[in-house]
Amino acid sequence: MNIGANLLPLVGNVVNREDPDGERRRHLQAIRALVQDYGLGTIELTGDFPAIYPEVMDRRFYEEIAGIQEELGFRCTVHLPFLWLDLGSLNEEIRRASIASTLAVVEAMAPLTVAIYVAHLWGLWSKAVVEEIPPDAERAVYKALIAQAARSIEELKKKIPAEQLCIENLTPTPLDTLLMLARSQGVRLCLDVGHLASRGEDPGEAIRESRDVLAHVHLHDVLRRQRHDGTWENRDHLGLGRGDVDYAKVLQALRQGGFTGAIVLEHSSREDLEASLAVLRGHLP
Repeated sequence: MNIGANLLPLVGNVVNREDPDGERRRHLQAIRALVQDYGLGTIELTGDFPAIYPEVMDRRFYEEIAGIQEELGFRCTVHLPFLWLDLGSLNEEIRRASIASTLAVVEAMAPLTVAIYVAHLWGLWSKAVVEEIPPDAERAVYKALIAQAARSIEELKKKIPAEQLCIENLTPTPLDTLLMLARSQGVRLCLDVGHLASRGEDPGEAIRESRDVLAHVHLHDVLRRQRHDGTWENRDHLGLGRGDVDYAKVLQALRQGGFTGAIVLEHSSREDLEASLAVLRGHLP
């Protein structure tokens, strides 16, 4: 297993358009720090940066990263853009625009050697709709969302090899729905352990069930508490040991299942990243 992380703990979520050269330097320095100072073997690049700031994170920028990749020898994965996009949208114009934005990012990152591309098949609006509709209507809505998502997967596979395309489980989506879609489309699964925990699902069981398609793992802790009205409150993307996830059980299940891909830590702060790395290095050889 290979440990990795994205750049967000070191660069934050916003790019300053007024200082493109400075922003590019900041991101390049973060990549070097994660590999050389933190000893990570995988860097997961965030596709939302080139999607939202294409004049800053352009193809020339990814040519620079490709040079660093060749120099340092790290494995590169890409989280395809999802902010303000929706690959499963029932509004066909939004789905098409989401595909176009996603493929533009793939093209911008073409100079890189990418092992895995991770896709969110449903955006925040689809999530909101599913959470608001009556339970007896969910089946029909999910069926329509899956049909749209399947169309989007077929279009993505024209540019991304199926064995490199991973669909990620999201909080409102049952894992069995994603597994059915991954198997029928011949693509792989990115298992987000935190999203499973937010649903109250057992990550160990999920790893065993998805062994045939599991290619990539996102790992973060989740603090899950039930409110007085019976609903649940989740604080996710926490450092390991700061929530309720049984990460030792997760790592054991991955080892037992013969998982050889990357475990990518998803955090927003340097503190959480360092806490998780300390935990992982105490459990992995």
